Amino acid sequence: MDNIFSKKLRVFFVNLKKNETYKTVITGMTTEGSGVGRIDGTAVFITNTAVGDVIETKIIKTSKNYAIGRVENILEPSPDRIEPDCKYFKQCGGCTYRHISYDAECKIKKQRVEDAVKRIGGFESLKINELVAGSSRNSYRNKAQLPVGKDNNGNLVMGFYAYHSHRIVDSTNCNLQPPVFSGNRRYCSPLGCGKQHRTIQRSYTQGIASSFIHSLRRIHR
Repeated sequence: MDNIFSKKLRVFFVNLKKNETYKTVITGMTTEGSGVGRIDGTAVFITNTAVGDVIETKIIKTSKNYAIGRVENILEPSPDRIEPDCKYFKQCGGCTYRHISYDAECKIKKQRVEDAVKRIGGFESLKINELVAGSSRNSYRNKAQLPVGKDNNGNLVMGFYAYHSHRIVDSTNCNLQPPVFSGNRRYCSPLGCGKQHRTIQRSYTQGIASSFIHSLRRIHR
């Protein structure tokens, strides 16, 4: 797996053109879960990809030494790729790995630990043990902070922000959270939430769910 951060970054100007489409192979993953491809020597970060994907990507942003792309077409899917089990996955920014197998997800997370210890920490001779996977990839999160607001029609929306934005992706459930968390939406409706986003913080301890308003500011004062 190519580690984009294992080499010193060179300062050069990216020759890739915004809104143009290019072919690339995903060879690594960033710490945020974006795939890394290289086009003419330039690193391109692309969400919703998997190591081994051969794709066509549309460049949506260029910087001095990297670019950001969006998947336009998957020419050859990675062996790690699976069908996401969440209908919100492609829009929601709450997680990044529902489109790959759990084994592939564990390998990526182990690589992150190795990079932190060996590359950043400098402990190159330190042995990293194998990752101990959970019994399930679902319902393991014990806390969530969810923005709450209204859509253009005045309807309540609650979920997670879309990736790198403040647009709320309205969702009624999340596979990473205990099912009991999904019931908190009913407590928000009577609050008369305004256009300003609010955050619901939830914790789950020993099978007991508790919810409280972390930040609730009325704009209609």
